[in-house]
Amino acid sequence: MCALVTNIAGRLSSTNTESLLPTFSYLYCFLSLSSADSTDRAVAMLLCNNGLMDQLQTLLASSSSPTSPSGCPPSALLCYSHLLLSSLLTLQHFHSTKVQKCINLNLETALQRLLVQKRNTDNVLLVSYLRLLQVLLDFDLVTEVVCLDSGPSVVGPKPLSVEDGSLYPLGSRGAQLLTTAISGLLLQKHELLLKASVNCLSSLLGFLQRKCPLAAKFVTCQPWSRFLLYCLLNSGESCLLHPTILRVITLLLQYGSTTLLWDPDLLLVMEAVEKRGLKDLSDETAQALRQFLRQIQSSTLQPPPTSEHLQRVTSMMETLQTSAKTCSPSPTNNILCGSRGATRASRTVITRVWIGFGAREVKPDYFGIGTLLIEAVSKGRASLLTSADHEERLHRAPGAGRRRALCSAEPDPHRPRQDSNLEIYKRLFETKRKDQLNALKNLVELNDINQQYKIIDIMLKGLFKVLEDSRQILVAANMQPDDPFPMDDKIKEAYSHVVENTAFFGDVALRFPRIVHHYFDRNSEWGDLLRWGLHFCNQTGVFTGGAHQHVLTLMSQELGITEKTPDFMNPYRTERDDVLHTAEAFKKILREEEKRRRKEEKRKEIRKGPRISRSRSEL
Repeated sequence: MCALVTNIAGRLSSTNTESLLPTFSYLYCFLSLSSADSTDRAVAMLLCNNGLMDQLQTLLASSSSPTSPSGCPPSALLCYSHLLLSSLLTLQHFHSTKVQKCINLNLETALQRLLVQKRNTDNVLLVSYLRLLQVLLDFDLVTEVVCLDSGPSVVGPKPLSVEDGSLYPLGSRGAQLLTTAISGLLLQKHELLLKASVNCLSSLLGFLQRKCPLAAKFVTCQPWSRFLLYCLLNSGESCLLHPTILRVITLLLQYGSTTLLWDPDLLLVMEAVEKRGLKDLSDETAQALRQFLRQIQSSTLQPPPTSEHLQRVTSMMETLQTSAKTCSPSPTNNILCGSRGATRASRTVITRVWIGFGAREVKPDYFGIGTLLIEAVSKGRASLLTSADHEERLHRAPGAGRRRALCSAEPDPHRPRQDSNLEIYKRLFETKRKDQLNALKNLVELNDINQQYKIIDIMLKGLFKVLEDSRQILVAANMQPDDPFPMDDKIKEAYSHVVENTAFFGDVALRFPRIVHHYFDRNSEWGDLLRWGLHFCNQTGVFTGGAHQHVLTLMSQELGITEKTPDFMNPYRTERDDVLHTAEAFKKILREEEKRRRKEEKRKEIRKGPRISRSRSEL
């Protein structure tokens, strides 16, 4: 079906907007909701369709041109083109798909749209612009799908300065312009724009920090930041405790902004929280507040807070931690997503199953702006669908009875606050575990130790690279394992990487103990990283009371991380594993397996082709 829609999209005329809109809508939803194996094939098919790439190029050019509104495509079509391109950027990077034709995008015109033309642009279209810029910034503005360029008004005249060169093609002036544009969108206080703007601001500051840390500090210390804070902090208690506003303040603290003062800025937030009460905060607000308080504890503030103020922060943190730990899980028999088909037994598919696990399943469609944005665009309106509206639609939708446990009808003040997002993720985690075990089953049935050795060699190196990168993201964000499920896309992705890859490594270690010992016992860095991963997983609550807790327990005992119990036994160990008791025996078996395969290949070559019959004299 996806191939048919892709071919149709490539052959349609750019003026046929009535047909392009449902086509782009289908392709974007397919990429957002499909498994990693399906998106791998779909992205390769989309990127090699020159007609579709030309359509995206035409739509991007028309959205940037200063033509009259009557001559532009519908906002819904432009929005879906931005979202589709954002998904292609992410998945192409994830799958390392070959790109035949890139799309040109001028940063100067994109910034002009956000700065000058925002009054004549629908809010949903602005959200899609911000989403596209966020993805580009996450990849440091370097991608094979989109070729970026800019003018002197953004990067400055040539020759470029050292700072502009390190930030090219955005430049220091472009960074200031984008910050100003995002600040202006934050002041509009549109729910969808708030979330998209703070996500883009987080990606922008992360890009600046990676490329030029001084530029990141300079941007956060500008007078405009002080004006933005003044407007946000004086907009009433409801705005002050909005999770997105708390994230903005946390970002400014994280990147060392000098525009933030303990008194009156941060103290005003503390007083608003105490006035509202911690029990009345939503899950999302409680999580944002926890990150905000943790950032206060790790930041140097001027003037410094008194010991009494610090005690208030600590007390508030302890109350939030206690409420998070007392969350009771929902029933686990309601599976949100059905299991998908087994993965093919090939090295490519198997490595794609585990590396980056969770990035395609824990999507913004469940926890961010994705679902709300799709519905808003589909109905051709820019008004916000609130979370209550969305939950009501989930109840009315087909199969809602299976999901009703996720959305309680009436809150019980005597019941502990539940992290519904974590419960949704646990159901998605069950589905991913089925995919992992299916892929591992194919690897076990391969019955070729040489091939298994090669696959596991690639697998372990990549797996621990993903774990290390994810740990850095979580540590930088002060994300604790017992915190509520994260709402930020980057933190959410790193969270899922750690949980799912640690579990998958446990499966590999138990089924291939000697091969894993051969690598793991010689790498102390892997040992430290795995110990951290196990601690993180055991504290998240994802494995608590579930069927996968025993995997972590058995794996830690198998690898000697924890002491083996008297009754310990690896249920997956075979007689073949017992033979591999030394590295020499392991290498010997590999050599024998390689010789056997060479002999078989030679026999096949000899048998190929017609044979010349022997002469009578040879008989």
